Formats: sequence, C-alpha cells, structure tokens
Amino acid sequence: MKIILFGAGYWGRQAFSYFGKSHVLCFCDNKIQGEAEEELCGKRVVSFRKMCELCEEAVIVVCVDSIRNYNLEIFGQLEKAGIEKYIDFMMLMHMRIEAEDLAKQMCDEIGMHQFFVKYYKFVADRERRKLEYLKRHADITTLRPAVGELREQQMKLADFTAEFCEYVEKFGIRPFLNFGNLIGAVRHKGFIPWDDDMDLGMMRCDYEKVMELCKETDRFILNIKPGRGQLLNGDQSIGLDIWVYDFYKDEYDINEHRRYLADLSEKMYTVSDENEQVKLLRQERMTHPMISRTETANIYPGVDNNGGYPGLKTVERWIPFDDIFPLKRACFEGREYWIPNHAKELLGFEFSDFMSFPYDVGVLHNGVWAE
Repeated sequence: MKIILFGAGYWGRQAFSYFGKSHVLCFCDNKIQGEAEEELCGKRVVSFRKMCELCEEAVIVVCVDSIRNYNLEIFGQLEKAGIEKYIDFMMLMHMRIEAEDLAKQMCDEIGMHQFFVKYYKFVADRERRKLEYLKRHADITTLRPAVGELREQQMKLADFTAEFCEYVEKFGIRPFLNFGNLIGAVRHKGFIPWDDDMDLGMMRCDYEKVMELCKETDRFILNIKPGRGQLLNGDQSIGLDIWVYDFYKDEYDINEHRRYLADLSEKMYTVSDENEQVKLLRQERMTHPMISRTETANIYPGVDNNGGYPGLKTVERWIPFDDIFPLKRACFEGREYWIPNHAKELLGFEFSDFMSFPYDVGVLHNGVWAE
C-alpha cells in the first residue's frame, strides 16, 4: 500500500523523509487545481480532485501545520469527500512507529485494520487527556503555574535568561521575549504552564555582538544551528534559543521574498551536514541584495531563523518596525524583560489565536504530558 502525502510544505517534506521515496505515491496540495501537476522530491504534486481518484490505492497522510489547525480543515475536506482512510502525520510521530514497521502493517487488509484500531485508540486517548487537562485549568488567563520538576526547570531557565540579559545589556544589546515566552508574558506574566524552553528574539546587529561576546567569556556558549542560535551556560546543563530578525529594504516585495525562501528551502535539502547548512545560510544572507544592514520599515525572520521558512508559517506580510520598536519592559516570573512594542500584534504574526487553548495543550516540546 502506497502513501499519499497531503501537504507539500515543510511537514510534507518531513513526512517524505520519514516514509522514504519508495513508499510515497505522490504529494497533494490544495494550491494545485484541476489536472495541473508539479514535482517535488521526484514525486508528482497533484490536486485534491486527482488525489480523490488515486486514494483507493493509497493511504492519505495529512502533513500540515497543527498549530493553526490547518489539519482540522483538511480532515473536514477529506470527510466531506467521503474519504475516511487518512492519518495525521503529527499524531503518527507521537505514536513513535518506525516507517518500515508501518509499511509492513499496511501490506494487507488485516494489518491495515489492526493499525487503524491502534491509531484511533491513540487519538481518542490523546483527546481525552487534553479534555481532562482543560477541565483542571479552565480559564486560560488564570491557569496555575507548572508544578514539580517542570516548574524547577522553568525557574532554572528564567535564572539563566536573566543572567544572560543582564550581561549583554551592558553592551547595549536588548534581547526580547519571543514565541511562547512572549505569550507567557502577555497572558500569564510568566511561563505558559506546559512550556519547557526559553526563546529570545534579537536583531541581526545584536546577534553578531553576542557571537563576539561569547568568544570572550566561558559563561555562555553559543552553538550556531541552521535554524536558530542555541545559547548554553558554561557547563552546558541548561540553554535557551535565540531567533534572529533582519531588516529588509522598503522596495522589496514580501511575495518575492517568500519565493526566494522556497528556493532556499530546496537548496537546504541538498545539504545534509549541519555545519555546511550554516555556511550556506550565512553566504545567502551576506549576498542577498535586499537584506538591509540599516533600519527599515520592514522586519522578517532571518533566513537562519526557522520561523522564516515557508510551510511553517503562512505569513504574507512584513513585520512593521513599530510592532517591535521601541522595546518596552514587562514582567515575566517576577523579573523585568524587554518585549516588543506591540506584543499582541507580533504574536498575531506567529499564532492564529494566542488567547485560546492550543491544539497540543498540556504537552511539552518533547511530546511528554505536563503534570
């Protein structure tokens, strides 16, 4: 039994790597219309209508962003078309089934039936636990803080982050809370109860200063990864993520930039070594004529910031300068940190509705349930 990957973006590519080329029949993308086709990773990318003709000979795996509930939209689309034989790729990852084991199960009707029984039991249990979690906490703005080991970890992260921010601010560097920690500052004045990491944003000029400072001290170790910077303490027992933003020239069109990012993503898939990926992204950034070294009205995640890649976000606008600057102070776990000027507007760039319970409420980044 072959696999049809519904989604030709970031998660579609991840699913392709998971299943392997031999098990994939094709991709499906709602952007493709009628009989038109494209190609990705040596496989056809077909329209939904064409996929419906092929689905009898394949299992559909939905590979889209669950944070913005795009998966739920596609589930509805499939069910409306009378298609019930589909799997959520994100759920499959949580089940931790090896691709080859899954392929063997799918070889006959009995094996397929056994898999789907196991799959739906897993989904039902996950949803039940999410509901139970919500019942315990109710109003998202008044959730109780984390407890136990998670709370201890959060406090260690907060202490380390405060130490780092205090150190770099002496050099005129102002990191600001980002992603889940920015939500936490706005919504809880601290960590989201099930959050287990720390994210800071900063502009390119500050990031380059941090790179130099880390060469001069053993208090902080900066690992430069293809999608972010990872800052560790001296004994590497705790760390945080740094997400870099760039200014883009005023005459540069956001759609042109998105096309560029799509091409860059293709390049990245041809380079397997992480150090070579870092070099490639640095070269791209240094030679891109529309990335500005001076302030402009337009800000966007850097090419070395995962948030900038198509497939992870469907953002069709620049971040206005005024959404981030001037930075202002806000309380987070009893300390003052810098946050963007219009924090709620910036959060709208990343999240569809950050004041509502997320799809994976109560789940840590490693897939473990919070206490």
